Amino acid sequence: MRMLVLGYSNIFQRRVFPVAAACGIRSIDIATASGRPIPEDSALVGDVYRDYGHAMQESGADIVYITTTNDLHVPLARLALRKGMHIIVDKPAVLNLPDAVELAEQATRSGLCLAEAAVFSVHPQIGRAREIFVEHGTRPTRISTMFSVPPFSADNFRYRRGSGGGAIADTGVYAVAPGRLFFGDAPVTVQACVTARADDVETGYSLLMDFGGGRSLVGHFGFDTEYRNWIELVGPDLCVRFDRAFTTTPDLENAIHVIHKNEAKTEIAQSADSFLIYFETIVRDIRAGNFQHHAETMLEDAMSVDLLRRAAQS
Repeated sequence: MRMLVLGYSNIFQRRVFPVAAACGIRSIDIATASGRPIPEDSALVGDVYRDYGHAMQESGADIVYITTTNDLHVPLARLALRKGMHIIVDKPAVLNLPDAVELAEQATRSGLCLAEAAVFSVHPQIGRAREIFVEHGTRPTRISTMFSVPPFSADNFRYRRGSGGGAIADTGVYAVAPGRLFFGDAPVTVQACVTARADDVETGYSLLMDFGGGRSLVGHFGFDTEYRNWIELVGPDLCVRFDRAFTTTPDLENAIHVIHKNEAKTEIAQSADSFLIYFETIVRDIRAGNFQHHAETMLEDAMSVDLLRRAAQS
């Protein structure tokens, strides 16, 4: 398949470009307005554009990967859908629920893939954490999680509301996805409070999500603290915890800490490249015509983030 990349982002350069060929991508066209140098001598690089609209007019790509500032995700996705292209969008795919509904419905009508690249969810450590609960014949009833990092440089787009910045836009999918992954449900109610602000946006927040049936999630997210990145799952007689939950490097054999009836042990999750697994899965699903669930997942998470955003504003 041929891919068109809109936005020559750091995440594309570091994590996607190195694995693209292994994912089944034979050629990559790149559109960027940043002026960053592009390795045009690479056999994988096809055409290079300096305008996103022109790129979508001219490129014969099958898939568009949108990795721009957040405010451009929806307008570029709309244009790609009109051009009949399958779409992968960096998180957050959308900044509000109406846009999520619109894009999901349009993708379904057009028979096109629409996927939000929250790649942490496909890492084997997520599946292994679920398996541990199955092996012990129980289920998690409490989730505690945190993903908070030190402040970015002052010119980072995450500090600009007009560019789709703010901690909820940046990390909202991370905040709500563990409930979907480990409870299999959307939250019934959400409470939240903003804990830190910059001039234009919130930079930190905490939340409490109720999933019914005695299940809840608490979390702290933002870009105003020391680096913290973990998920802890607790249920009857069992606790499972692991760090680097949302950004696991490809070579990391991560430690999963298990406490069962007050006896502690540690097992090692296999190393894996989440970006390779995710993009390989998307390419395979597009070829098989089995991709509707990706839009459904994006929409489900957008509904939960909408509850979070409303709670934080109340």
